[in-house]
Amino acid sequence: MKSKKVIFIAGFGRSGTTIISHLLGQINEWFCAGEIGMLLERRIYDNGPCSCSAPIQSCPVWSQISSEYTHLTENDVERILQERNTFKNHHCWHQLTKRGRRKLNAKIVEMSRKYANLLSRLFEITGSRVIIDASKMPSHGYLLQSIEDIDLYIIHLIRDPRAVAFSWLKNKKVYDIIKGEPRYFPTLHPIQSAVIWQWWNTTINFMWGRQDRYVRVFYEDFIENPKKTLINIAEKVGEKVNLDFFIDDHMVNMEPVHAIAGNPTRFNSGPTKLKKDIRWLSEMSRYKKFLATIFSSPLLIRYGYLQRYAGRPNL
Repeated sequence: MKSKKVIFIAGFGRSGTTIISHLLGQINEWFCAGEIGMLLERRIYDNGPCSCSAPIQSCPVWSQISSEYTHLTENDVERILQERNTFKNHHCWHQLTKRGRRKLNAKIVEMSRKYANLLSRLFEITGSRVIIDASKMPSHGYLLQSIEDIDLYIIHLIRDPRAVAFSWLKNKKVYDIIKGEPRYFPTLHPIQSAVIWQWWNTTINFMWGRQDRYVRVFYEDFIENPKKTLINIAEKVGEKVNLDFFIDDHMVNMEPVHAIAGNPTRFNSGPTKLKKDIRWLSEMSRYKKFLATIFSSPLLIRYGYLQRYAGRPNL
């Protein structure tokens, strides 16, 4: 029987999950699904855009799945959202204790069945050897690990919490190509961002950090040497890959993928330059850097971010 390999990219938002998932999706017979956790919640019902620019119900991949959910009413969607949000909002505390995990296991039986069916259909439709799910949230990873007929691999993507906080301060605007109107991503205060970054990364490390199928990737190292990062991930997954989509060490020819949700860069294709984004060093106020540093300090120190930027001005 063909192994169903699923790569789950875990980490806090604005850490680079979109770009690394899209790069992995350039590999032959690897399918970048984007944030699968958003599909049943919103995208099918709202008919939002796939990263191929087509509405989901017209996308050559997702239309084959969305047709199976056309019976959903607004009440059905609200119920799914409520179940998902209840699970999402309580996952961290529960995942850290045996008693909590027993409670979670009792709650996710139906959700687990839904996602097992969804992944099975994706493997069938795309003919892929590997599916990349960039849903990020530790709760989604916990849900995936309850699915028995997949081989799950965890890519723990970490970025400097001050860079993450700086990104969350930006009121990012994206043009909805389906509805023909702009919409804005939410923003977070540096304290909020730092606390969630600390909590999510602690949970991810606790849940999977000692498992054989876990890979820790620092965003800064990935941007410095993207080829090496992709090769390391492929070796962990047990796959030999061809990275012929690289034009040079930091330039790639990006083919469109069929990703659900994510950063607006998911719509980008063609020659793409992979470059460091360290604007936070010069553009973020000292006060906000201080807040992000203090409230993320346990893991910030553990991950070596104080040493990484030691001696830099404006810190």
